[in-house]
Amino acid sequence: MGLFTTPSILEKIQIIVPSLVLDEITEVLCGNLDDIKEVEQHLRYIERLATQEILQIVVPNIEVRMKAIELARFGNKKSGYPEVPDCLYHALAIYSNAVFVTNDKKHISKVREFGHIQALSSYGKKI
Repeated sequence: MGLFTTPSILEKIQIIVPSLVLDEITEVLCGNLDDIKEVEQHLRYIERLATQEILQIVVPNIEVRMKAIELARFGNKKSGYPEVPDCLYHALAIYSNAVFVTNDKKHISKVREFGHIQALSSYGKKI
């Protein structure tokens, strides 16, 4: 029997996230795990992914933040406006020439014209 490997998805894509993701992950862990050691274990794992350059964590600069503000102002009082945290992810994708993959259909419908966005349900499919 021969041993073979196939390329991992992480060898094919680069994951870029705003530093905000660390706060969001910490909040989710804090609210869902009682065991503080387990919380620490998950945070160390995220830190290891960043150290190994599997996950690129970026502090958004002024250009990315201004684009996020522009995105956040699309919409209207009746249908609402895109959430600023989602806009930071989207703006980072725009400036990184990447794709923001989200499950938020309302965000997609409001800012589709900016491009660099795709629904999670169609990720990997040609659109």
